[in-house]
Amino acid sequence: MPVGEHIVVVGDPGAGKSTLLSTLCGRTGLFKSGISVGRGLTDRLRSEVVDGRLYSDTPGLNDPLMEQAAADAIAGAIQLGGNIKLVFVLTVESGRARQSNLDTIQRVLDALIEVGHDVRGRYTILFNKMTPDEMAISDVLLSESIPLLHTSEPGSNPYEVGKMLAIPRMSSVADVQDKMLPPELRREVEGVIEGVPAIPILKGTVVCMDSLEQRHEQAVRKLERSHHEDLSQQKQKIDADHEARLAAGVRSGGGRTSSSSPRRRRKSQGPWQSTGGGVCHS
Repeated sequence: MPVGEHIVVVGDPGAGKSTLLSTLCGRTGLFKSGISVGRGLTDRLRSEVVDGRLYSDTPGLNDPLMEQAAADAIAGAIQLGGNIKLVFVLTVESGRARQSNLDTIQRVLDALIEVGHDVRGRYTILFNKMTPDEMAISDVLLSESIPLLHTSEPGSNPYEVGKMLAIPRMSSVADVQDKMLPPELRREVEGVIEGVPAIPILKGTVVCMDSLEQRHEQAVRKLERSHHEDLSQQKQKIDADHEARLAAGVRSGGGRTSSSSPRRRRKSQGPWQSTGGGVCHS
């Protein structure tokens, strides 16, 4: 069984992953944070051991120039194994979670589900850098902004989240190099993460983090196969119905064959009848 706690933080560029990791481990300088132009400051997997706990910072999946490298980095963090505390860091746009954030969550969870791990209730979502207006309605945002968490039947959703927390935007740490959250926020974040069960993953576990393009191609192929199968089933049904109608017609005598066709009656011609090419009198 895996031993040792492993905090894996996943999120898109600029979401504040590195600041949160610095806060959690209580040290600055281990994970880059601050202003970034064009892409996230984290450009590869960064893992550090602090007080016996492993922390992993992964690059964002939303950077088109680094998407595959980011996917490989997330897979690499999982491959390190341990009792993984999976933390997704999201930001809000127009009152809803960014679609790129939702894509990231689903890709990571799907990768773990495919290798047999139950992720229900075993990951945390942190909504970071929330404005005062967003914090005022954070309960609604947290419950309604993530469609993949919704299900009509309680307990049936494989993506059920463990806990969620809204974190306000702090002017003292916003876009500042290598800063940490205030102590009271640190305690709150730690409490939420600690309250969610870990995912025990053996070291060396390999997961497949397909790119969005690969996922799209797979979806298209699946749709094409489904369409072909539907057409094939429809053709089989039509052929079977046609054969059944033909068989029913033969049994009822309604069908005609060359042997059952009525003979054409000769029209009576009186005493004179044509035979061969001549004329005779009967």
